[in-house]
Amino acid sequence: MGEFPVERIYQSGKMFQNGGPYTDLLYVSSKDARTDPRLRASGRVIGYALGNEQFPANPQTLFYNWVYIRALHSHRDLADNVTGYDAFTDIVFNPQKSINCQAAAAAIYVSLRKQNLLDMALKDRDAFARIVYPHAF
Repeated sequence: MGEFPVERIYQSGKMFQNGGPYTDLLYVSSKDARTDPRLRASGRVIGYALGNEQFPANPQTLFYNWVYIRALHSHRDLADNVTGYDAFTDIVFNPQKSINCQAAAAAIYVSLRKQNLLDMALKDRDAFARIVYPHAF
């Protein structure tokens, strides 16, 4: 698939009642991907797609956290740096506008790594879901 910003992977992976995934969003700016009018005109999100793999719409943060944590893990210098922190905040996050939070994804990454669960969680999407969202499955 190549390397793309997390935001573009997330937005381009959304599948809606009436359209999507809009994979062309991988090739525009992250701002343009986030504000593409099709994302608001296509109905509710019914799932996500990443390549040939499909993700459920619930838990709502599963797909974003999977993409973010895999991206972070693939950049070892950043991953090692983030594990030096015990708390995270995202001053831009607004829970009335979004359900996903970079700070939460980073905290999940650090938690998985400190509990020696990261390799198991990154094995595949189902393992990640069982470990990170144990009450959802």
